[in-house]
Amino acid sequence: MPGFKVSVPHRHDTLVVAQRLRVFADKLRDQMTVEVSDLVEEWDSEGNLRFAFRTQGMQISGKLENRLSEVLVTGTIPFLALPFRGMIENQLAEKIREAIESSSN
Repeated sequence: MPGFKVSVPHRHDTLVVAQRLRVFADKLRDQMTVEVSDLVEEWDSEGNLRFAFRTQGMQISGKLENRLSEVLVTGTIPFLALPFRGMIENQLAEKIREAIESSSN
């Protein structure tokens, strides 16, 4: 399966980033407008996430790494989603930036 990769730089403490990303993930789950099934979310104590889900019949999986100066998300998407990879990566980067820079979390 094809892969995707998103890197979002930040200048925050990793614990702050982890907290903001978890709050963001909770909000995102509550606001989803597409049907998602078989959702797996596994957060570790460092704020890293392993995830997998199925949407519109397609399986998506990956990991989010909360690093000192960036959040790195890598994963796989089905070949059918390949034409949308750039859009997926851009939207994911935008949402991560929004979550990290949010001062209301």
